[in-house]
Amino acid sequence: MSELSDEDLLIYHSKYGEAEKAIRKKAEDNPGDITVKYRHATILARIDKLTEAEQVINELSELYMTDQGEWTSPSAEACWFAVNATIVYQKVNRDLNRHLNEKARMQDSADQKNLAKNIADSLREQLGDAEHGLEKALENSEAEKNPLFLNDLGIILSLRAALEWSAGNKEKSFFEESIAAYDLAIEIDPQCVHAFNNKGLVYFEWGLLESKPKKELLYEQARMWFDKTLSVSAEYVEAWLNKAAIYIRLGKYPEAKKPFLEAARRNPYYMKKTLQRLDRTVLYAIGINKEGYEITSVSQTLPPQNNQKNNLT
Repeated sequence: MSELSDEDLLIYHSKYGEAEKAIRKKAEDNPGDITVKYRHATILARIDKLTEAEQVINELSELYMTDQGEWTSPSAEACWFAVNATIVYQKVNRDLNRHLNEKARMQDSADQKNLAKNIADSLREQLGDAEHGLEKALENSEAEKNPLFLNDLGIILSLRAALEWSAGNKEKSFFEESIAAYDLAIEIDPQCVHAFNNKGLVYFEWGLLESKPKKELLYEQARMWFDKTLSVSAEYVEAWLNKAAIYIRLGKYPEAKKPFLEAARRNPYYMKKTLQRLDRTVLYAIGINKEGYEITSVSQTLPPQNNQKNNLT
């Protein structure tokens, strides 16, 4: 793999705040660089600074759009559509998680069912807008070869799959369309590490919704893609954590130890935040503590208890 830029290594380590500072400096030094502005805006969106992301990407329209509303740079136009789609799906992802959590707590009444349906319809419409934006971006001949745009399309389609399945539309084609977008990204760039990891996540999320034995088959597919991610770059922290989550879901707790320790070595702070979501009995079974260190003495552990489930997903 080619040498990583400073901000790429920070992103791989899930240090998005530091990555944003690094790319901001590049943007200040190269104010008209389309790629730098695109990367800066997408990182801002990733850390939920959506208003700032909009401001950065709108600078492209000020630089490359005429008073008549015509773009003078097809690349700038494609990046503008792509980032705005990213902003939309970040909002939808946040709202979808809230919707699914609230839906799980709802009583089975007609009013609450109607409310859930209305929320789902609104999220579906927003995802449609995001998908349309990516399609507009991909109409550009240069953008068609941009694996990151296709990776973003895969994310949008995977969110749609989760939404549709939560609404009872359990068609495997929803997940397959997302996988197809990642496959195109990988075909263009065989080292597109984000597409490898996100393709694994699609199989993982699909597996969460299926029953045995298909669940285990999908988990195995997910693990394979996380391994491929790490074969491209062992620095990709989220792939280590995703691999650990697979082992936990399969009840193979000791096998989750190495991925967790690898993630902790690269980003201890992010790792600690992840471990706070796990029951101490699960950590005991894995063999690590909440600080991300391997358990070396009995005093650091709690005796295992029954009927405790992990909550890492």
